Amino acid sequence: MRIHDTYNDQTLRELSLFLTTDEIARLYGLLGSMLGDIRAKETSLGDESYEHVLTVHRYSPSESTGFTPRQKQLLEGDA
Repeated sequence: MRIHDTYNDQTLRELSLFLTTDEIARLYGLLGSMLGDIRAKETSLGDESYEHVLTVHRYSPSESTGFTPRQKQLLEGDA
């Protein structure tokens, strides 16, 4: 697992996530879709105003195609 604060370009060791019941249901559905579609590598969930956005990426340690150089660096070393 890698947690990246894209705003500050830093990795985080811990994160607290506060979701409404509706947001949990939407995230659950999005993650289920990612499991069902091997082509899906990314999904995002935003609040009503999209002021806060959670983006989830699926990756494999042996496959980093499609990621930016910075994302590859994070996947390889959590730096």
